[in-house]
Amino acid sequence: PAAVDPPAAPPRRRRGSLATPAPNASDDDGNGEEAKQSICRRRRYLVCDTALGCCCCCVLTPLLLLIIVVLGAYISASSRTFPATRFTNVVFPSLSDDGTVLRGYRAVPDAPSGGAVLVFHAWNGMSEEATYFCDRAAEAGHYCLAPDLFRGVASDTMNIVWNILNVVRTSQERMDSDTDSALAYLKSIEGVDPDRIASGPGFCFGGSQALIFSSRHKTAATVTAYGTYVKELHDPLSAAWGRMRE
Repeated sequence: PAAVDPPAAPPRRRRGSLATPAPNASDDDGNGEEAKQSICRRRRYLVCDTALGCCCCCVLTPLLLLIIVVLGAYISASSRTFPATRFTNVVFPSLSDDGTVLRGYRAVPDAPSGGAVLVFHAWNGMSEEATYFCDRAAEAGHYCLAPDLFRGVASDTMNIVWNILNVVRTSQERMDSDTDSALAYLKSIEGVDPDRIASGPGFCFGGSQALIFSSRHKTAATVTAYGTYVKELHDPLSAAWGRMRE
């Protein structure tokens, strides 16, 4: 009989090594489909498999959306601001010791009567409104100054987000200091009678500032237009009247 060759021995593997099967296209398709089903499958708790994960998603997702909305609103609002120097024409020193230089709009009368007026801008900062009333007061014979209480930044009236933030983050203490400096500047002008200085007109936010100023200083008159501070003046004994009682 003819000789038969023995069967070939399988290749030997090194100890510790693992054989890697050849890639199979059908296996790849199966794994991809399984992964897709894993992502799209129905979860036990909304979008998570655990109660803790679901709570985190429910809390963090709205918070993240809120942050994005607020940030977008702030960026949009800040892009609608402009330098208040468009409506200022004078600088005057601050009474504080930090060397701050303040700005405002000054109107000088052709025929001075000795009186002077402090005009207070609205919540959007310096604008044509403040300069208009300064010019009208000067036509009546009064020196007039409208101090920039927001120190360099102004906006249009309907930029509500920015205007609210601007009012909230500007301290009343700093504004009081700036209006005191404006008063000192007015009194330093030759021909101004310090006993004939009026507070206002002021409008809305400015109306409140006109009242607050008069509560701290004795003035010849106070002119306010719907200042929110006026709600405290229904009581004639209220401390809000301050020096307006004099």
